[in-house]
Amino acid sequence: MPYNANDMAKLTGLGESVKDTGKTVQVWFANGLGMSVAYHPQAYVGEGTCELAAIKRADDGGWDVVYSAANGWADVKGWRTVWEAVAEAAGLAQAKPAEFLTDMPSWED
Repeated sequence: MPYNANDMAKLTGLGESVKDTGKTVQVWFANGLGMSVAYHPQAYVGEGTCELAAIKRADDGGWDVVYSAANGWADVKGWRTVWEAVAEAAGLAQAKPAEFLTDMPSWED
């Protein structure tokens, strides 16, 4: 894991609930959005960085990656430091869930 326990505590302290799978941490916010923080070798990561994805709970009880070009989430975000992850989490916690869709925006959007 590229972050130490103190770094991860800064990030997860922003959420209402947290799930750590050993390869990702999911932080869920009161507005129904969440952020997946991936730190496994198949993610867009390097030493001390992680990959971020905006997520929303799915109707089947799981979750989906969601996108919102207007909110800066046109794709997943790789190679982010813990401070960048905290800033992104704070933004997602304040975002409007209706602005996030499961369809990735096109380059023209």
